[in-house]
Amino acid sequence: TANTLSGASITTGATGSLVLGSDLTLANNFSSTSVSTTPRRVLISGTGSATFSTANGTLDLGGAARNIAVTTTVVGANAANANALIETAIVNGGINKSGPQTLYLTNPASTFAGGLNLAEGIVDVSTGGAAGTGTITFNNTAASALRLSADDMTLANPVVISAGGAAEAKIIFSGGSV
Repeated sequence: TANTLSGASITTGATGSLVLGSDLTLANNFSSTSVSTTPRRVLISGTGSATFSTANGTLDLGGAARNIAVTTTVVGANAANANALIETAIVNGGINKSGPQTLYLTNPASTFAGGLNLAEGIVDVSTGGAAGTGTITFNNTAASALRLSADDMTLANPVVISAGGAAEAKIIFSGGSV
């Protein structure tokens, strides 16, 4: 059975793990004009909170490629701010990202090797290790993008552009330089 979070945070503790046994839907239905706080409304963290960031704890994908959807019911201008954040290290599996909203990955200690498959929406990576060690695949290039949001970032991941959508992948650079 898939799990759905809406306006919630899960904390694993500094050395704890959240182990997924199924897919995950992160639904941020909080309507706000604040770009800086709304991703923290739907949060998986070690010891962080809606206002405090940490880089501890672990999200264990359970040895499988998990579908992680980021969705919202918010409409209008505020819909672009209704996103989700995983700041724990991600291990043991892969991520199939779906849903139109942005998924923020921030932990440089992520070692998931099953790949990051982009089918819909944006995945924002703020440090090289946050994307794991597997292949980053654009499965629907018309509806998905990878955003690199830090200065001088290096991604060691292979990148594959697969069938579907437009013929080019969208990689957005929002840091100072790449």
